[in-house]
Amino acid sequence: MSEASVDKEKLPDGGGKTQDVSDVFGRLLEEPRLQEFKGNYELHGIIGRGGYAEIWVAKDLQNKRTVAVKSLREDKVEDQQARNAFIQEARLMLYLQHPGIVPVYDFFKDSGGRLHIIMKLVLGRTLDDLLNQAHEEYKGKTPREIESKERVQMAERLKIFLKVCDMVAYAHEKHVLHRDLKPANIMLGKQDDVYVMDWGIAEPHEGDEPIQAPEDTTGTVCYLAPEIIRRKKYDERSDVYSLGLVLFDLVYLHPAFVQMDEHLTCYYAVRGKTSHRKHEYGYRVPNWLRLVIDHAIWLDPDKRTPSVAFLMEQIRRGMAYDASLWGRLKRLIGL
Repeated sequence: MSEASVDKEKLPDGGGKTQDVSDVFGRLLEEPRLQEFKGNYELHGIIGRGGYAEIWVAKDLQNKRTVAVKSLREDKVEDQQARNAFIQEARLMLYLQHPGIVPVYDFFKDSGGRLHIIMKLVLGRTLDDLLNQAHEEYKGKTPREIESKERVQMAERLKIFLKVCDMVAYAHEKHVLHRDLKPANIMLGKQDDVYVMDWGIAEPHEGDEPIQAPEDTTGTVCYLAPEIIRRKKYDERSDVYSLGLVLFDLVYLHPAFVQMDEHLTCYYAVRGKTSHRKHEYGYRVPNWLRLVIDHAIWLDPDKRTPSVAFLMEQIRRGMAYDASLWGRLKRLIGL
């Protein structure tokens, strides 16, 4: 898809129909906007860098506010694949309107041909940071101290996970797959906001038809569904699998597939050979939660948890059961 053809492309809507991208983009890519970026935004420090883009903190001079600017890297300006991916990300972020998806304010192409997405600046930390904090807190703690603290902390992490699931379920309703769900792409804001970030390889699709995985597999291998690694057809259940691996991290406090040689990771992933399914610090994980994880990361998509909505319902029911059980126990012992 070239930039010139963007207006003619279509995106699926929530009802399985399509709408013109021009309805989503407005007039954001028109030529008169070419010179507007430099005079309207003042770039400060870089806060993130990826395969084809970098994220800056910037000052919106016209609206007097601090924003985030995601810019196509200078070395990728002539890379048509990177440009297409960048435009696709902007399209989808404009298309998906959800409190957990960072709002996009504007889109520019400067005189050097570099593309810029202007969006809300989210201050906070990633889910990876939260997990690292848990490891720091549990160093040197006794099993009893960990048991008491982890009961509360795990419940909080599950609440965060449910918010993530809600966002992904919304995207699925709009026929969009995220395709790169992992703790590093989940941002926790300062007001208990939770955002699903990095829609760079997200993929819209029509109706219930599965997508054929490309020969050049994209995504983070240790969170990638086995059917994508095998270059088979995939659908929403591939995002369910990735969410299951995120849940694995949150519950057991260690990843299912440790970062290693990419080929070795693929070997283990397509065979379901995860790391040990036990809590890193000996916490007694409820059986229902173990089963939820196991079903979410089932190798065969047809036997896997069928949808993100179903995954959410399982967790809510389990948490309600645990809360009820803990309440009865406290009354029994007089707490």
